[in-house]
Amino acid sequence: MPYPQNGEGGPRTGEGEGEHLSESHGPPQGDSPPPPSPLMNPSLQEVIGLLRAEFAFDGYLENGVEDLAMGEYFLSLKDLQYQTFCNVVKEKFCDLYWNEDLLGVLHCVVNYSQLSLVGHRGQMSPDCCEDMEDTESLGSHCLLSPSSGAEVSSHSLSPAWALAFYGGDCFSQDVVEYARNLGQHSESPCLELKTQQLMIETRNQKKTRNFYQKLLHQERKNKRSDARLMLSKLKVQLEELRSKVEFLDSIQKYLEVLSVDQWGVDVSLLPSLAASDPGSPLDLQPSEEPAVLGLVSLSGAGTGKSSLQAATPLDFMSYLYARNAPLEGYIQQFLYTYRYFCTPQELLQFLMDKFTSAAAGGGPDVSGDSAKVYHRSLDVLQIWLTDYIMVDFSPKSSLLMTLENFLTTEVITDFQWRISRVVEPQSTQPKDKAYSIAAALPWPYYTSLMDDISSACLRSEERQPFSQSEHSAQHTAQQLTLLQQEMFQGCHPIHFLNSKSQGVRDKAVIEGSSLFVHEGTPHDGHLQQLLRYADSVSNWVSAEIVICDSIKIQAALLTKFLLIAKHCYESRDFATAMQVLGGLENVIVRQLPAWKHLSTKVCEVLEDLRAVQVFLKSDNLCLMGGEHVRRRPTLPAVHILAMHIQQLEIGAFTLTSGAYKWPKLRTIAKVVSQVHAFQETVYSFTPDPGLQAYIRLRIGHLSGCDIPLLAADNEANFYHNPTDRHTRRIQDTLKRVKATFQ
Repeated sequence: MPYPQNGEGGPRTGEGEGEHLSESHGPPQGDSPPPPSPLMNPSLQEVIGLLRAEFAFDGYLENGVEDLAMGEYFLSLKDLQYQTFCNVVKEKFCDLYWNEDLLGVLHCVVNYSQLSLVGHRGQMSPDCCEDMEDTESLGSHCLLSPSSGAEVSSHSLSPAWALAFYGGDCFSQDVVEYARNLGQHSESPCLELKTQQLMIETRNQKKTRNFYQKLLHQERKNKRSDARLMLSKLKVQLEELRSKVEFLDSIQKYLEVLSVDQWGVDVSLLPSLAASDPGSPLDLQPSEEPAVLGLVSLSGAGTGKSSLQAATPLDFMSYLYARNAPLEGYIQQFLYTYRYFCTPQELLQFLMDKFTSAAAGGGPDVSGDSAKVYHRSLDVLQIWLTDYIMVDFSPKSSLLMTLENFLTTEVITDFQWRISRVVEPQSTQPKDKAYSIAAALPWPYYTSLMDDISSACLRSEERQPFSQSEHSAQHTAQQLTLLQQEMFQGCHPIHFLNSKSQGVRDKAVIEGSSLFVHEGTPHDGHLQQLLRYADSVSNWVSAEIVICDSIKIQAALLTKFLLIAKHCYESRDFATAMQVLGGLENVIVRQLPAWKHLSTKVCEVLEDLRAVQVFLKSDNLCLMGGEHVRRRPTLPAVHILAMHIQQLEIGAFTLTSGAYKWPKLRTIAKVVSQVHAFQETVYSFTPDPGLQAYIRLRIGHLSGCDIPLLAADNEANFYHNPTDRHTRRIQDTLKRVKATFQ
């Protein structure tokens, strides 16, 4: 494809048919509504501008009242998680079409336009967030180091899992070649130029999309053939713009990684760095044989590059400062797996010691290798804080206090940084609670919601069997997926590590020894919560089936659950699909007579589910194949993924020399990074709070039930001899006759 040059080549939607389009986020030209008051909240002004640009046509939003009311409502949604924000907006304004890009921008503006967490050269812009998918990580605790020299945006955070997964192959050859042709990799103006170009192309895409939507609206009203022709042309133009924006986005991410990579030191200096005394000025001396410490022991065939094979914990931490470590994905892989050989306290102390030693030579004015160590220390700290603060820096912990003290006494002294986002109280809220829809919705909206779904109504519905539910299998599957997603978004990849010590087994639950260094307690039990929820859903499925009072109803419910599981795995919600399969495979359920009343086509769904289960167990990376697949929302089967990682943890982590095997650790990091990849793209199903509340109540009511005891109370669960049925019929007749004479 031809490479974009300085934003040229974008659609000129302001010409011809699209002449009425605005050049900014304002409304179309012509009879435009009055501009927002200068005293209005800047965020409110931006929200209103975005809404007018998207929907202000045919008199809609042009009186200055409706758009103000909508803008104020959007501001009331501040602090919602991204997916919850989207669901609430789509439900509130269901008569409008909401593009994911627009929702991403609105979420950014509402939550992050006023952020003050910037460095002495950094600045956060909501415009850079337009194609954001994981806004939770965007709003989380970012620390912009002075070496970054670029705007903090959603794009700067997304390469983390991809670098850990793909390593040096994270970026395509086209992107690498294009960046090389720029000729100024390490200079921040190059990155700023590409960032600006990305913003321009993104705006071009937005304006073209706006014009496309207006033209589509007109075509639906007037059925004009010329409008239909223009629509087809615009659709092609939108695809070209999307490809251009994606390419520029990749270039921006690559340049951001290069901006970190420029502060790497030569591998020959790493032994000297590892041996340097804390507090003393750095004096790095090259070592002719860095492999003496077991740091590098193998050269890539024909590449001229060295491959890390085994090292001591100190050498692993020193390699964070190596040239090409960011491009190889080593920093992300290290942060996923360092707990196997050192503690968070040891890692933080190492970074602080190296920063202090580098700063002892002159602070921000240091040069040479000391400057590289100085800036790389801050870059590694930023990456660590961005994705791991809620895992490694628990609130009010001694590690968090040490970090605060270091930032306020060593870092902020030099750069006047503001770190409120790192230590502010609201960041201490657990993610699983933050994703609760009931807790997240604005109070007026939630009150009106619960007026419609009273607690008394829910209590009465709790007693209504699921077999009497009139909701379709597809709709029920979507709500189960949203419930599972809410649970899954609350976990972190680290929670899947060392699961054997938390009692996670293939069958039985038995406590085991920890693989982590000085690990006192498991990580908040998030994995156990996911597994308990999965068991609860499976038990609920079994219980709902065995309490049916007739074989006909049982067969209908079996069919419905099979269709629910089918919808789930087709939408890549493998977690719920396997939970339903677990309920259907219960030893009592499998013996029910109702199975013989199912059609062959329905029974084939059960075989498909078993095949999916075999597929999931066959390969620990089976869900990451194909670019188009990775962009689709995915929920993995939690227990299967945990067992895959346990398999990788089997065997010794060290060589006879005591050095840790890096290939083993790197493989674990690659597999566990999938969790972040799956969390990046979420489902956009419209939530049904009533059905979700009912399902929660039914699961809570039946999850702890004993299935054999429930089944024993229901005759529909047993095969009956025809002679027995005839005898029972005679006995019933005799009882009725006897009753007539009494």
